Amino acid sequence: MKNTFFMLLLAFSTITNAQHAKNNTDIVMLVNGISDSNTNKRNKCIEQLISLKKQDFPDEVKTIFCETFNQSSYLSKDFILLAGFIGNESCIPKLEQMAFEPEKSQRKLQWHANLALARMGNEHAIHWCLEKINQIDLNDDVVYFLLPDLVYTRNHQIFSYLIEILNSDEELCFSSDPDFEEPIICGYRVMEYLVPVIEKYPLKRLPSGDIDTKDYDKALKTVRKWFSEKQNNYKIITDTF
Repeated sequence: MKNTFFMLLLAFSTITNAQHAKNNTDIVMLVNGISDSNTNKRNKCIEQLISLKKQDFPDEVKTIFCETFNQSSYLSKDFILLAGFIGNESCIPKLEQMAFEPEKSQRKLQWHANLALARMGNEHAIHWCLEKINQIDLNDDVVYFLLPDLVYTRNHQIFSYLIEILNSDEELCFSSDPDFEEPIICGYRVMEYLVPVIEKYPLKRLPSGDIDTKDYDKALKTVRKWFSEKQNNYKIITDTF
């Protein structure tokens, strides 16, 4: 079993170095690794698959993935979201059951199943996600834990909600400095989340993950103006998780 997992890691190294798989075998090995009895190994395989681009999953690999997904009793947030990212129709029935008619043991995963379906363009799931998020008062917890989930959907309707937050001047969040917490607008964090997922976005990200700016107020004004000028005519990047 250890040798098998080593081979999976080696396979992923090959994919990373080549920027894509030379054949489907490497990715299939990672997909098969999701069925491993060891939780850490399963999670590692999912983590590695998440780092790939959508075009790295040819149709035959998508089919194998959905077979694994549909038969698996192991369901984690990332596994479910990976199903939505890969976007094969064979995964939809199980996702819909989890999203709209969840068993008692699946209720904690209902949010994730709806996110996955929203990523695949399911209108019912998109409206469900928006309805749920609008029932919650905006605060730091929502911004840090739920808004990244909404970014994952890569959906224009949901992004419109995010842009509303970006444009709001309500100080519903707090600064990250533990020694000097003060109310701030939540748009700063949304501004950061959108950097890697929108084409020709007016801001860039440093290797550290921070936005390349010394003036966050100015950066926010720049982004607000950019969206205003675009009038919803912007392109969302969908080939990454």
